[in-house]
Amino acid sequence: MRIADERVYFLRESDILGLDIETEIEYDKKPREIGLIALRSSDWKELARLNIKPEEISETYGSIPQAFLSKLIRRFRVLVGHNIYSFDIDVLRSWGVHFGDVRFIDTYALALISVPEALSHSLEGLSFLFKVDYTPHRADEDAHASLTILPRLIHVAKRKGILPEIKAVPFEPLSGLREVRIRKLRRIFASSG
Repeated sequence: MRIADERVYFLRESDILGLDIETEIEYDKKPREIGLIALRSSDWKELARLNIKPEEISETYGSIPQAFLSKLIRRFRVLVGHNIYSFDIDVLRSWGVHFGDVRFIDTYALALISVPEALSHSLEGLSFLFKVDYTPHRADEDAHASLTILPRLIHVAKRKGILPEIKAVPFEPLSGLREVRIRKLRRIFASSG
């Protein structure tokens, strides 16, 4: 697959992909909107954002959407999203997307462990708790919110002294935590809300 769009050459520098899908549930669970955020973990900088409908992938990139997503996702070390492991991944796999050896960080699973006392573990509830401003149920915005919440959840787990145990458990929805190093938390918090 040749990618002619200059916006995707961020791939050389980014190693984390935030992902969210919005689905059509009436007929068939399949994505109607896909949000992708490419992030460089060394400074937690967003390098690219894409909100696209599956049919636009064929028109814009000249590729079958499933093949495009499979190839794109496999270029990243870690895939992050809220409830990504129980929902988004299942929908995309049944739609024909392949994930290769990518690791996952499901912010919903991490929130249940890190902040069990939260009134809500929904993306909206956690965004309220951590003061993250975003527009819910827009795929790229949900992916961005997940990536913004992640360092905060890691910080809470670290402060509670449970982060090493979380990383040590072979739990696939959080397997990407071993791959992520978040340095300068203050700068991340100041720049993201």
